[in-house]
Amino acid sequence: MNDYATIADLYDSYVVDTRDHAFWSRWAARATQPILELTAGTGRATVALLRASCLPVVALDLAPAMLRRLLARLPQAQPGADLAGANNGATAVGCAGTVHWPSEVRRRKGRMAGDMIGECLRCLDRTAAFIRASVADLADDEMTLQPAGAPNHPAWTLGHVVYSWQAILQELGVRPWLPDDWESFFGYGTSPANVVCSAYSSRTLLTASLADAADRMRAALLDAEENALNEPLSDADSRQVFSTTGDALLQVVVAHSAFHAGQLAAWRRATGREPAGVFI
Repeated sequence: MNDYATIADLYDSYVVDTRDHAFWSRWAARATQPILELTAGTGRATVALLRASCLPVVALDLAPAMLRRLLARLPQAQPGADLAGANNGATAVGCAGTVHWPSEVRRRKGRMAGDMIGECLRCLDRTAAFIRASVADLADDEMTLQPAGAPNHPAWTLGHVVYSWQAILQELGVRPWLPDDWESFFGYGTSPANVVCSAYSSRTLLTASLADAADRMRAALLDAEENALNEPLSDADSRQVFSTTGDALLQVVVAHSAFHAGQLAAWRRATGREPAGVFI
């Protein structure tokens, strides 16, 4: 710890970026039990946690010199903040790395899914709800209408979103479940025209497939190990685009799904229909 004794007085001069404070504050505001903060350092983020929550913050660090700096800045935190472990007998000792507290993400098999998983699931639920609302008033023959200016009709869009969810879930070890010919209708590079008059133009079938895929996604993500998200993708071409499975997961669940949800909104405008809702 001698190195930290040397740099403690200079640490805050070099680590000045506070863009992560909003992230820590948002989660601290949701805490329902005292917050444990590991590798606290000089308390750069401890102050943000204390301001965001009325709960005690237990901040831990192995370097006494860093903790002395942390305690020196405590007056900048909200009045009455309770910090433990210091020589004043209060309740505080440090932050700079990981903060642990009960979150909205479920504990499964003794593991806590990461914050990214929880955010992905909430985004998944919102996007799936918007997609369902966008086709709720359509008859089967309307699912394949192709107005000018709308590149993809609803039937292809739903089938393609489901296909993309299966593809990323395979990277998490989920066995494929869609019919063998699903890719030929809804895979990347396929034409929406192929879906017209096929068995896959049914709104009931497609919305049920979307709900089933969402359930599978939710179950897989809640059981996902953190190290699985850090693994490279199995496909060599995909590895040129996405650094890890987690990187691809965010792209598919958040960006890709939202892109096609937006296409559904554009399709409804092009066919003169009222908006299904507001998708942000």
